[in-house]
Amino acid sequence: MDSKDILSQEEGQDKAVDFREILFNYLVHWKWFVASIIVAMGIAFFILARKNNVYTVTASVLMKNDKSGATPDMLMMESLGMASVKNNLENEVEIMRSKNVMLQVVMDLELYTNYVMKKGMRKIDLYKDTPIELSIDSATVRNLVFPITIHAVPKSSEDYDVKVSYNGENKSLILTANPLPVNIGDISFTMTRNFAVQLPEEDIIITVSNPRNMANYLSKAIVADALSKGSTILTLSLNTFNIAKAKDVLNRVVFYYNELSMAEKNRVALNTERFIDERIVSISKELGNVEKQAENFRKAHKLTDVKNEGEKFTTELSETEKKLFELETQLNLVDYVDQFVSNKQHVYTPIPYLGITDAGFSELINKYNQMLLVRERLLRSSSEDNPLIADINHDISDLRKGVLSGIISVRKGLNIEKKDLQAKNRQLNNMVASVPEVERELTEIMRQQSIKDKLYVFLLEKREENSLNKTLTVPVASIVDTPDVTGGPVEPNKPKTFLIAFVFGLSIPALFIFLKDMFNVKFKDRMDVERLTSVPVLGEIAKNDTGDQFVVKAKSTAPIVELFRLVRNSLQFMLNEPDKKVINVTSTVTQEGKTFFSMNLALSFALTNKKVILVGLDIRRPQLKKHFSIMTNKGITSYLSGQETDLDGLIVPSGMSEYLDLLPAGPIPPNPNELLTNSRLDQVFEILREKYDYIIVDTAPVGMVSDTFLLNRLADVNLYVTRANYSSKKYLALLNSYVADKRLTSTYLIVNAVDMQAHSYSYRKYGYGYGYGYGSKYSYSSAYGYGGNGSDENQKNKKRKKCWFWNIQ
Repeated sequence: MDSKDILSQEEGQDKAVDFREILFNYLVHWKWFVASIIVAMGIAFFILARKNNVYTVTASVLMKNDKSGATPDMLMMESLGMASVKNNLENEVEIMRSKNVMLQVVMDLELYTNYVMKKGMRKIDLYKDTPIELSIDSATVRNLVFPITIHAVPKSSEDYDVKVSYNGENKSLILTANPLPVNIGDISFTMTRNFAVQLPEEDIIITVSNPRNMANYLSKAIVADALSKGSTILTLSLNTFNIAKAKDVLNRVVFYYNELSMAEKNRVALNTERFIDERIVSISKELGNVEKQAENFRKAHKLTDVKNEGEKFTTELSETEKKLFELETQLNLVDYVDQFVSNKQHVYTPIPYLGITDAGFSELINKYNQMLLVRERLLRSSSEDNPLIADINHDISDLRKGVLSGIISVRKGLNIEKKDLQAKNRQLNNMVASVPEVERELTEIMRQQSIKDKLYVFLLEKREENSLNKTLTVPVASIVDTPDVTGGPVEPNKPKTFLIAFVFGLSIPALFIFLKDMFNVKFKDRMDVERLTSVPVLGEIAKNDTGDQFVVKAKSTAPIVELFRLVRNSLQFMLNEPDKKVINVTSTVTQEGKTFFSMNLALSFALTNKKVILVGLDIRRPQLKKHFSIMTNKGITSYLSGQETDLDGLIVPSGMSEYLDLLPAGPIPPNPNELLTNSRLDQVFEILREKYDYIIVDTAPVGMVSDTFLLNRLADVNLYVTRANYSSKKYLALLNSYVADKRLTSTYLIVNAVDMQAHSYSYRKYGYGYGYGYGSKYSYSSAYGYGGNGSDENQKNKKRKKCWFWNIQ
């Protein structure tokens, strides 16, 4: 097989995924899964036993959209589906969930004090059902830096042992039927018994914290969603352990939101009322002065009636003067607005609406006031640094500039109209020049009096309108469906918890097995080997637990003996020509069972009454002499080095079978590599081929020295021994390279020490529980890289504790 074939077959094998094999790899460890699931379910049961039921309390709230003050442009925007500046639902939701509103709810319901009773593994919330009540000053609780913790333990049917902790300081007290004042650190409060509630036998834990902490929690915990797109009905929901507490919280949230909204609406009315009152006082003084002037003029000129002379002209003059009065009124109103807007203290104060007849200017003022209201609301739940506030400030600035420009424009228009009327008035005055001067002066005074009087009445009417609007202010939000529980508990979800525990119980051992397999650098059996290399696997040898190095015996039907027979039969089939006799046995490193396999394979061939010789050519670390108890120190190295010339004299009987002879390695030479390249070695094998039917050669490990490569020229078959659960997967990569480079030819793999008792093996293979354990210590000496051999690992394996988790492979 050439190198290209090997590489292409390796790629195909790497890509192939045997899902049944993967499944079996997990099923063999079913006890792990059962134990893990039991533990996970137990943990889930413990968690559920500690958790209280969580309920969802919901309420439906109608957000009233006040359009009474909306301009046509704003109504058009709403009709087109665009957000209304007047009443943006999202803004209202944020205001409703603002910390200011939540803080008022917390202070009203005293939610900063939490009463809990320990009952079994759970803690029960005692909201409004506590046998112990705590009274603390609101100013003190607002300034709390550290929480107050009170642990009350029943002492008798009426008394409690109380332990109070605050800022590292502890106090032990006794609570009786009388109020108990407590002073700890820099705070003080009073604890009293609530005789309406029967004393429980369980401990009670009271915690007092800063109200802002609870307000922050409620701000995040309360969920507000529109019932549907475009709807003004909000659904408020809150998850809670205590249903009564959640109901009270939602009711108070709506209440304090309405309080805040009505206060904001009345703010414009209050500003308008203040402005009108100031103008009424000023106009009242001016009107009094004009009336006094008329009275004095009449007394000075002794006038009782006005002559009818010039009625024709004066009637027309009166009409002109009436129009001038209206213009003067409008100019005065414009001046009032100009003074108000020009005042820097009124930058973010709504502009009073006094009835300026210019429709465009009135609409501009209305937009300006609405934008101020939006800004005020947003500032309740955010700061000046908010980008949305910055955008609104920019819009307000633009609108303010528009108001100032409008004032100039309106005043200019009124002045033009006034000039026209004044010109007409002068013409009429010339026509009544014949009217006595006294009457003309009196008429002028009376005209001033009329102007002031009408302006005074106008302001009084506006004040009454403003007061009526302020009185008729209604709440923005009204509860449609009162807070109530929707369905059963939402938490804990027991089926989901147990399902998660079940999945978790499956995942832990599966992950453990997956990681173990992923980081495992060793293979377990033949199937693992075949996935890593295309070199044919000739057979498997079971793990030897007998402690005897010679397992192949006549008439033995032990599984390990049968496996050796299978290997022998396969070799006989391959060595079907008379000149094919030499079988080299090698491995990658020591302790893989190379010598053990060589000896028993030779015995297996000998059982067929074939002449077999086992040659020890692992000359750096000879082992055959020790296992067969050979007394002589001479061997093949003696012949190769020329120290001995009689090859037959070096061959010794095995003592195990009359058909098996041995040619031991002999003394360790100083130049083993050079001896193996000697032509005398080729002569030795020519002689052995003539005398024996099979020649088994125990060679050196190829992963440590190159001796075996030199022997490749003599071999008809190379058997490469690997050891299950010992040999690294990298060794097979080395073997692939050796075969691809043709450094080893006619190579076949032997998987040694396979644990037939392992569940994974019985699932996939034979199902019987015999095994083979190869535990001999195999190390090389410092001189040549190898050392002595031992067989104590089997004894260690026998001492290993037998329990099911050792079966994980």
